[in-house]
Amino acid sequence: MLWLAPLVAVPVVLHLLSRLAPRKLRFPGIRFLRSAPMPLRGRRRWQDLLLMALRCLIIGCGVLLAAGIRWDERKSDVSSTEKGICAILDTSASMEPVVETMGYLAFGLPRETHYIGGARDSWEVGRGVLDTRAVLQEASEWLAHFPPTGRELHIFTDLQANDWADGFAVMPEGTSVEIHTPTENVKRNCGFSGVTVDALAKGRIRILVRFRNWGDDAVERQVTLTLDGHDHYFKITAQPNSAGVLPIVLEQPTDPKGLVKMSPGDDYSFDDQWVFWARGEAAHPVLAVLPSEDEELAEELEAFFVPALTAEPDEAPARYDVAILDCLGVEYADFSELSAIFLLGSAERLSPEVLARVREYVEAGGVLFVVPGNSSVAGWRALQGSGLAPAHGTPLLEKRVTGIGVLPAKSPLASIFPEKASSDLHLLNIRQWLRVETGAEDAVILQTIEDAPALIRRSVGKGTEFLFTFGFHHTASDFVTSKSFLPVLRELADQALNGHSETIRLSCGDPLPSRKDIAGQVIAVDENANTATPGLWTYGNRLVEVNPPTGESIPQFVEEEEVLRALRDNAILEEHSNGDVVMENQVARFLALALCGMLLLEGLFILRKHRVR
Repeated sequence: MLWLAPLVAVPVVLHLLSRLAPRKLRFPGIRFLRSAPMPLRGRRRWQDLLLMALRCLIIGCGVLLAAGIRWDERKSDVSSTEKGICAILDTSASMEPVVETMGYLAFGLPRETHYIGGARDSWEVGRGVLDTRAVLQEASEWLAHFPPTGRELHIFTDLQANDWADGFAVMPEGTSVEIHTPTENVKRNCGFSGVTVDALAKGRIRILVRFRNWGDDAVERQVTLTLDGHDHYFKITAQPNSAGVLPIVLEQPTDPKGLVKMSPGDDYSFDDQWVFWARGEAAHPVLAVLPSEDEELAEELEAFFVPALTAEPDEAPARYDVAILDCLGVEYADFSELSAIFLLGSAERLSPEVLARVREYVEAGGVLFVVPGNSSVAGWRALQGSGLAPAHGTPLLEKRVTGIGVLPAKSPLASIFPEKASSDLHLLNIRQWLRVETGAEDAVILQTIEDAPALIRRSVGKGTEFLFTFGFHHTASDFVTSKSFLPVLRELADQALNGHSETIRLSCGDPLPSRKDIAGQVIAVDENANTATPGLWTYGNRLVEVNPPTGESIPQFVEEEEVLRALRDNAILEEHSNGDVVMENQVARFLALALCGMLLLEGLFILRKHRVR
């Protein structure tokens, strides 16, 4: 816009052109008329010059206003050093295999380099996730002490997607950013993803060791379980791009601190071991509410639902204790001790009073699953009236065949149904389903081929609600007869009820949640408690397990151009809105007021000239 500044000379040029003497022509019709004296214009010449200058100022002010000129006040704490070099060292767990090779490059920067995440010749990775927003903010504050032409930022990272998912901080204007990545990212990994323990009869426990293979080839590993001072050895075969479970049944140990290790290790060694408390927990009590007036539908749902929720390997007791009630019996049920409620085709048959009690249960921290029945539209409207479904939009029943489409990026089911894994999730038929609208706070976990919601997760108060838009009975879909039914149902239930355990499971670096006793006093944390590294300790009467974050085990990475573009866009947008926003607004306001005043003054001059004439 500043290239338009020469337009300021336009009024001057027009003024000079208007001063040229006109060519005199003799006209015969006025030859014998006496010439009349012409009025002198010299008295108004100062007005013309002032009007010309005013128009020049109007054009100049308009150009400056369009160019966005702002006052940049020089800070008094700017360092005298002309160049500031900052280096961010990725300390997340996924960097462990490449720290040694990348360290030579990182510590080869000039001596005055400011390191974040370590010091010169000191780069130690942890077991947590890289807080990209925090380290970028620290780098931004340090670089702000240097002139814009001397700001350099070097980022040494593997661009692991789990680390770069929380956004970016504001970078100072003019910062030169260079990202250094390993020559080749780790693409294969096999490690543990979790351990759960259940109590069995006769003083025994069942340990379920969950593992995951992210590679494209099947691998064999030896699992060593250390418990009560004894080692137990097992062999597992992890199929490519799939998850597995190793069930182990042992006597209840005296010392409940357990550890599992996997050998031989791989490039991601941090997830090759897992700590856990070897104490069994009671089965979660859940309630399944079936339709009372349709016995055939109730029998079909019960026949598939109960075995799926109670199925366990090696004939072990179920993780869930399922109670069955119809719509009449649920009116007298006590929800206070339940871990979850399943409304299987029964929402449309429940009274508003019962639905209000269900809502109170969810708001207090409960978990609710809703599956449509034969009258799915009426059931959705009943849920809307009780606040258990998105209030906006009218449900529409679609009676045509569709299927499950691509999983949304943030779906919790993505971990058990990766893109390359073979499953029938995307092959099952859905014959009738509800087309509904979701709110901004609702998350779509499954969607149809038409990108319509198939499974919605909502937060209601302190609890969680899952809403299916298609039924489980044969008239609505083939879901219950597919191989995907059991893992989908169990994964959703396990994730939703993970916080309902007496054991607090944290990822390295997570903050410890505050707890109070029955008198309302805050429970003191053990002095040895440290969530930065894996470990086991107690917190009041609760047990704490700290392990590496499972997201770091996923060999998925973001593109370097994507990070650079985000940093560049962030600098442009945020620098103008945070850095000198006060001064910029004042300059813009002054230019706008000056422009309006000069336009008004020009109008007054023009009116005066017309009146004089």
